[in-house]
Amino acid sequence: AIPHLEESIPIGNIPPKKAKIESKKRILLNKSDKKKERYEKKIERQAKKDRAERKSKQEKERNKKNKKGSKTESDGSLKPHTKSFTQTSKKSVTNFLNFFEGKRRLLLITTPKADNNMYVQQRDEYLESFCKMATRKISVITIFGTMNNSHMKIDHFQLDNENPMKVIEDEDLVDQNLINELRREYGMTYNDFFMVLTDSDMKAKQYYEVPIAMKSVFDLIDTFQSRIKEMEKQKREGIVCKENKKQSLENFLSRFRWRRRLLVMSSPSEEDWAYSQQLAALNGQACNFGLRHIIILKLLSVGEEISGVLELYPINGSSSVDREDVPVHLVKDIRNYFQISPEYFSMLLVGKDGNVKSWYPSPMWSMVIVYDLIDSMQLRRQEMAIQQSLGMRCPEDEYAEYGYHGYHQGYQEGYQDDYHHHESYHHGYPYRK
Repeated sequence: AIPHLEESIPIGNIPPKKAKIESKKRILLNKSDKKKERYEKKIERQAKKDRAERKSKQEKERNKKNKKGSKTESDGSLKPHTKSFTQTSKKSVTNFLNFFEGKRRLLLITTPKADNNMYVQQRDEYLESFCKMATRKISVITIFGTMNNSHMKIDHFQLDNENPMKVIEDEDLVDQNLINELRREYGMTYNDFFMVLTDSDMKAKQYYEVPIAMKSVFDLIDTFQSRIKEMEKQKREGIVCKENKKQSLENFLSRFRWRRRLLVMSSPSEEDWAYSQQLAALNGQACNFGLRHIIILKLLSVGEEISGVLELYPINGSSSVDREDVPVHLVKDIRNYFQISPEYFSMLLVGKDGNVKSWYPSPMWSMVIVYDLIDSMQLRRQEMAIQQSLGMRCPEDEYAEYGYHGYHQGYQEGYQDDYHHHESYHHGYPYRK
């Protein structure tokens, strides 16, 4: 019996008790695994949430920076122009031209730099014709520089009774987009000297690749229908521009400084023998005067009969001449300034720098002496090089009497800056104060 009982112990009650414990353990383990799994999932979800929040925060930071940068740009001077012209650049140029349309005519000029020889010649031409520019309602727009780097200036020639014009602000004068659109509008897309004339409808009427006498420009403008009506109206209303209003000697002389050379002739009367001889020597020399940028200033008579005449020759060498009366007070001031006696004939050559280069107490039978002196100057040699490249020269027969061969050689070789050889001239003497 006892052995049976001993055998019955491992087979009977003990194993089920152990199984129950094992089962409990498995249940606990399962619960622990599930809890662990839930915890891990929770951790993973939290990590995902954190990553999403960090990403969102970074996005917000980036957007905030971009927004701030955009605001900074809008506060600057470049963005308004860029935005304006990328969206409505054509409209902006149209608006710009609308300021002039129906009111003004334009002379648009491009030049690589302010001291460009061709530009300087053209500028000097129109500056000497203020009244004629003003009565024709001309505004000059000059663009300096290259296509990639330009600035412009605007000069309005107006009569005294007209309200001063201002078309754009100063910062717009350096707006590359506006300038480039303006260039393209009128085909001024090169970096060289170029000029365009428009009528009051802003349509181009003429193109110029080289400097031209303003008389030719004025003659063309006077054929426009708009100008014909304008002239009739100005005539009815008695509108005139007086070039010779009271002005100082300094203002008068500054008009020509660095632009023209003055040949000043003074005589006690128009019948004076020396003066008559000098006039004969000047006859037929319009082309030579024009190419050398010479203006003749005649100071005549004494006492109550004092008078003065200014003769302007086109720089392209044409034979036409414009004459202006010089007021009496200026005739007196000029004689005093240059220490010219009104009792005797005398002639002075004044350079572009405003200084007297030579004086002539008696008539110059041959103007070649004066021409040689002028052609020996550094500035004149630069002018000759430009004129030669443009094919600007006087007819040979005009030089037959005045040493054309020597002058032509001056074009080829240039003259030395040596003024001593002029001292031996019989009629001409270097001026010394």
